[in-house]
Amino acid sequence: MIMFQDFIKIIDRSFIVGYLTPVILFITVTLILIDNYFPNTLFCNYGPSVGNISSNSNTINQTILGITNLMVFIDSFWKLSILIFLTFFVSVILIIYNNNLIQILEGYSLLSRTPLLSFRQNKYDEISRKLKDIKLRYIQEKKEKGVVSQVTKNKYMDLLLVSRNRFPPNREEVLPTSFGNIIRAAEIYPREMYGLDAVSVWGRIIELVPKEHRESIRNDKANVDFSVNLFFLMIAAILEYLIFTFITGSFCALWLLASILFLLLLAGDLAEKSARMWGENIKTVFDLYRHDMLAKMGLPEPFNLDEERGYWRDISKSFTYWKKLK
Repeated sequence: MIMFQDFIKIIDRSFIVGYLTPVILFITVTLILIDNYFPNTLFCNYGPSVGNISSNSNTINQTILGITNLMVFIDSFWKLSILIFLTFFVSVILIIYNNNLIQILEGYSLLSRTPLLSFRQNKYDEISRKLKDIKLRYIQEKKEKGVVSQVTKNKYMDLLLVSRNRFPPNREEVLPTSFGNIIRAAEIYPREMYGLDAVSVWGRIIELVPKEHRESIRNDKANVDFSVNLFFLMIAAILEYLIFTFITGSFCALWLLASILFLLLLAGDLAEKSARMWGENIKTVFDLYRHDMLAKMGLPEPFNLDEERGYWRDISKSFTYWKKLK
């Protein structure tokens, strides 16, 4: 009874959006694939239908029809029960491996040993060079004309925005995927601004966040989970398609393959956009509630930002290495 109540608690918006919905899409695609490659596998004909029995059917025929309808009902109920069980089972598995899947998509995996990493680092270098050039133009215009043109200002701010939101500040911190770099930029923001380590502080500071703001963060995270889970499930669907094609020796439902590829690309795009929104929400937590955390820890409020950075560096080390604060 207790386990059932605990299970019911996880069925909220985050679970439905982040896990249940992509699993339902995946199972639907799988059923369509099976029905196209292996017809009459999912649905069985147990006997005569109503139309095959004449109006003057005798008692035996009526009995056969009743048994047939009962068998159809039992078969449908059994298959529906299995589908519901599989849907929730796969959803729970995705919850268990949520962090692992996110880290794989970020690039903490074999992706870090592929040309993707060099590609992202080259993109980082390209933006850094453009930013450096526009800075020089900015300084030159200021020196020669006494004022900087609006075109130069806009280009500088656009490049700076891309640099800050899509990449971490240092080249050695760049990850192989856009998704990973967006999240890493959000993680590093508190360190660059306030000197604190986001990973070690997050589990504590989130407890001070008001319920409404915490719910907003959960909703943004659910959107990230939906995109990540859909991405990997569509990869699994492509593997199913290839396996079924190999077994049968023929291509079926090419429209479905195109739909799967579309969902895969859509999931990748949504992952980046949802990660950016989630990251912005994470940043606001450190901006708004870090002083509340200092107060809860009984520490005096710092006089300036430089002193605060020293505070948070020591606090982050104490959380990570169990080192007592001086």
